[in-house]
Amino acid sequence: MIWLVVVFILLGFRVLSTVTALVNLFGRTRLRASLPLATSPTVSVLIPARNEETTLPSLLKTLSQSAGIHEILVLDDHSTDQTAAVVKQWQKTDPRIRLLNGKPLPAGWLGKNHACYQLAAEATGELLLFVDADVRPAPTAIHATIQQLVSNNLDMVSVFPHQQMVTLGEKLTVPIMHHILQSLLPLPLVRNTRESSLAAANGQWIVIRKQVYQQLKLHETLRNQIAEDIAMARLMKQSGFRVDCLVSDGLISCRMYSGWNEALNGFTKNIRQMLGGSVTSSVILTILMTTTFPLLLISPWPWLAVADGVAILITRMAISMNSGASVWMAIWTVPILFFVQWMLVFRTLTRSGKEITWKDRPLTTGS
Repeated sequence: MIWLVVVFILLGFRVLSTVTALVNLFGRTRLRASLPLATSPTVSVLIPARNEETTLPSLLKTLSQSAGIHEILVLDDHSTDQTAAVVKQWQKTDPRIRLLNGKPLPAGWLGKNHACYQLAAEATGELLLFVDADVRPAPTAIHATIQQLVSNNLDMVSVFPHQQMVTLGEKLTVPIMHHILQSLLPLPLVRNTRESSLAAANGQWIVIRKQVYQQLKLHETLRNQIAEDIAMARLMKQSGFRVDCLVSDGLISCRMYSGWNEALNGFTKNIRQMLGGSVTSSVILTILMTTTFPLLLISPWPWLAVADGVAILITRMAISMNSGASVWMAIWTVPILFFVQWMLVFRTLTRSGKEITWKDRPLTTGS
């Protein structure tokens, strides 16, 4: 009887995960190129930058070629490289670009949250587009994002960029983001329900109505949240505002991390929020996502492990196709992906906040 209950739970979860991945593949979950709107709100592009001298030139070049941008604000967040000099050079070619010097980090704030807060305070556009310095948008990406927001009467739209992976370490770790997102969350429900738990966002690319941002005092309210993007989407839905989360259809790309160690450090600070926000949800979901196959092998019905294996492959293929990743890579790295998930959960459970650093700053663990 116990085995029957266990098998029912395990297979039920796997079926839901596979169905979720297929819904995201065939649903309206991708940002697509579109013609500019006849009338469009003014847009302030906001870029927090800390030691980004190598990534900023490419982003600023693309933005300079993009029409419909009201202003481009870059905040130099106490960089120790030539970030400020790079921005000053681009200011000469595009008057929309403006350099802001970051203020000292107050107690109780995380660095990026404070940088985004300062940028929003200086912005004059009707829409605020927060963009990470390592993002590579097509010239039409901003138009497509704004059309998604305006046409669907939304208050915030966030996009998960296509992830560029160069080293083997990146290829073995970065797919964990899309795997968790697209196997646990049916993205159409982010837009079409009021349930705040059905929310997701990616701080690499977020556009939000300035009026809503100011009303909720978003970065100020979430000043100490490590995964402030997810917390922002949940808070907005709790407050009755409409949110959407999409994956890029080639319009936006990004190389998040440059190798194994950097990827592990980056995902360690976010994995708990990605898996529900608590220790309990992180462990339970990881068990369900990664141990179904071996548990079915030792069950009284080991042949069910074959069905689970097929479901895993379908899930991985659907997610890789929707996110523009290699299907072959997604299939043969399944065991490694599950191992990485356990490693990230273990790291976030055993490390104190001061041991987790990002951009040379210690992070505190938000609630």
